[in-house]
Amino acid sequence: MTMALCFNCGDTKFGALCPCPKCSAGPTEDMGLDILFSDHNFSVSTLNEFGNVIKAISSVSDNDELRFYSFMLYLSNNHNELLQVNYEDEQNALCSSILEKANVPLVKIEQSQQAKLKQEHDLPPATDEEMAALRSMMSELKNNQQPTKSWWQFWK
Repeated sequence: MTMALCFNCGDTKFGALCPCPKCSAGPTEDMGLDILFSDHNFSVSTLNEFGNVIKAISSVSDNDELRFYSFMLYLSNNHNELLQVNYEDEQNALCSSILEKANVPLVKIEQSQQAKLKQEHDLPPATDEEMAALRSMMSELKNNQQPTKSWWQFWK
């Protein structure tokens, strides 16, 4: 099951690219952002905590666009490993003011089980030395193992 954050109301919803059943808001225009804030990457409790940030922002601003930009600034200020924004001074001041008024909670990020499994199985790329050793081993195997039959004699 894929749970994701609704950037409009802060609820969790089924599917990063599906409309929210509570507020009917669709995904953002950035599919990568929508998928980033899903259980592909974060635990459902972390998504709920991010939702609480959006709800706190909503309590002081009813402007959808301003809420979204304020949430992006929150992420940039508190979790810049996820994303960074650079707003013009006026936009930055407005969003900062909203975040201050909203008294947003700090979110402790917890990876989802899926993200942990992916991280465990991701291997770094092989070094040049490792590739050379592998080529050498393959060449040695090829030289030592001559087929006893021609390829077209597989049935004999």
